[in-house]
Amino acid sequence: MTVGWATAALALGALALAGCGDGETGPGTPPSDFERALASVGEGVSPSASGFGWLDLKRFGDRPPRERDRLALALGPGADDLLRRPVATARALGSDPRDAKDAVSISGSYALGVRLRGISGARLAERLRGAGARERREGEWRLYNLGGWAESRVRGPLAALGPYVSRVAVAPRTIVLTRFAPARSALIGGGESPLSDPALALAASCLGRIEAARTLPGAFTHNKATSPDLLAIGRLPGGTEAICAIGDSTEAATAHADAIEEALHPEARDRVTGQPIAKLVGDVSVETLARGGIGAARATLVPARGPTAGFVFGALVRGSLLTYTGSRPPIPGGAA
Repeated sequence: MTVGWATAALALGALALAGCGDGETGPGTPPSDFERALASVGEGVSPSASGFGWLDLKRFGDRPPRERDRLALALGPGADDLLRRPVATARALGSDPRDAKDAVSISGSYALGVRLRGISGARLAERLRGAGARERREGEWRLYNLGGWAESRVRGPLAALGPYVSRVAVAPRTIVLTRFAPARSALIGGGESPLSDPALALAASCLGRIEAARTLPGAFTHNKATSPDLLAIGRLPGGTEAICAIGDSTEAATAHADAIEEALHPEARDRVTGQPIAKLVGDVSVETLARGGIGAARATLVPARGPTAGFVFGALVRGSLLTYTGSRPPIPGGAA
C-alpha cells in the first residue's frame, strides 16, 4: 500500500495558500514539519476518528526531565511511555528513541502506534526474529508480526515495548511500533493522507510552526456532546503554547472562543483543579479562523511560570482543556 501523495500534495498546497498561526508569511508559505509528518502517513481508521501526535525530537533531548515527560504526552497514552522510560526502550530497540529526528503517532483513547524516524531498527529486527516473529517484506519495509494484535507476551528487553511489539515495521533509519496492523499500515504510508480531512487540515494549519502537537477528535473526550469536533494543541518554540478548537461552523468556533476567553480570564479558576488561572497562564490571545464553512477558535498562551513546556498537554490529560472550550469538568477517573 502506498500513501496518497497526490492528495497530500494538494492538501499541503492549500495549507500553504491559506495557512494561519505563528510563522505565516502569506501565499507560498511552506508547510510546517507537523503538516509534513501528517502528509507522510495514512489516515488510520479515518481522519475524523483518529488522533495524531507529533514531536520534534531534535529539540526534545535538551529539556529538563519534567518538561520531557509533559511533551511526551503529545504521542498519546501508551506511546508516551516509550519516551518517558527511554533507557528500557533503547535496550529493546538497540537505538535511543531520543536520538530520532521526530516521532508521529496515531491514537484514539490511547495510542495505536508510533513511528520514530532517524534511528536504526537493525537490532530490533534481530530481537524480533529471535522471539519468533513472522517476517515479510513490503517495499522498503520489513514487517514483523509477534503474537496476536496488541499482545505483549514476551520476556527480556522486548517486554519494555508492551503491546507495541506485536506489529512492527522497520525500514532504513525508521522504526514503527504498533498494536494493530491497520495502524502500522497507516504509519508506513498506506492509504490517503489524513490532511484530506478539512477539519484536521485546518487544525494543523491553526497550530502553526510547533515543536510538539496532538489532535483529539471530540468523540474521545469525556463530553462529546459539547466538545469541539476536533481539539488540537501544540507547543511553539520560545515558550508559547496553542489551543485550537475546531467546530463545524463559524458560529461554533465563536462559541468556543468566547468560552476560552472566559475560562482563561485572570480572575477565573481552573474548573478541574480549582487553581487560579492567574497562577497557571500568563498572556492569552484568542482569535477565530474560518475555512470552507468550518471554523476554529485559536488561543495562544504563555504558561505563568515561564517557558515550562507542555502546559496544554497536562491540561488535556487532567480534563481541564475541554472545560476551557466550554464543556463541563470530567467525572473523576473518566476520560480527558
